[in-house]
Amino acid sequence: MDEAKRKGLERLKESLILAAEDMDQATAAAVALRTDTSDDENWRRALETAIAVSYMRPFTTGAWKLPNKYVPRAGVAGELHRGLHELRNKVYAHSDKESGRSASMKTVATNAGIETISYGSSWWAFPVEDLHAVQALCYDQRQRFLTDAAAIHVQLKEADADV
Repeated sequence: MDEAKRKGLERLKESLILAAEDMDQATAAAVALRTDTSDDENWRRALETAIAVSYMRPFTTGAWKLPNKYVPRAGVAGELHRGLHELRNKVYAHSDKESGRSASMKTVATNAGIETISYGSSWWAFPVEDLHAVQALCYDQRQRFLTDAAAIHVQLKEADADV
């Protein structure tokens, strides 16, 4: 095996392992969000962000971006992937005018004539009804990534043995 091919395979193996870890992180956030009963909006928003950003990390431009063959295209998996991609880009990783995110501030006067300022914000909440499907998608992707990483590992070991 020539050096360029070896380096490419080693890089892909590393990318697949890191992508599997990203799926673990997205799954952990989905489980935490699904079981959360705290009514803490900041906590829920942090978990929502973790799901979308962690899941999409292997598919976005960066040092360990996976080849397009790993992008689910059909069925429920394809729909979820496209939905997570849109949520990541418009709501969680970037500020987009269509994100559903807004903020306001108002002055409130009390009976005693004291004025206070209150503020608040809103956002598009993650579709909770999709959390089980997102967990399943992450599990399937994780298995696919680790299976391919293991196959590459074996291929590299066999190439070493042939030398």
